[in-house]
Amino acid sequence: MHGSAGRLPQLIPDQILKLKQLTVLTLADTDKCLVILSSLKRAKDKMEKSMVVDNDSGKSIASEVRTSSGMFLNKAQV
Repeated sequence: MHGSAGRLPQLIPDQILKLKQLTVLTLADTDKCLVILSSLKRAKDKMEKSMVVDNDSGKSIASEVRTSSGMFLNKAQV
């Protein structure tokens, strides 16, 4: 392909998060949506940038290619 024809637009992280939330909410019923939204609000401040493994040292390092963030909830938080 030539130029940008057929390419998806570049999304910023906030747009990606909203798209993921919309996808989940589209598939869930109202009660599940409320639980999901509540969990997302609690998790937002605890999100950490995802890392990759450095081939030489084996340690976790930041990467410009990896754009995701995440966190883990323990059972008491769900």
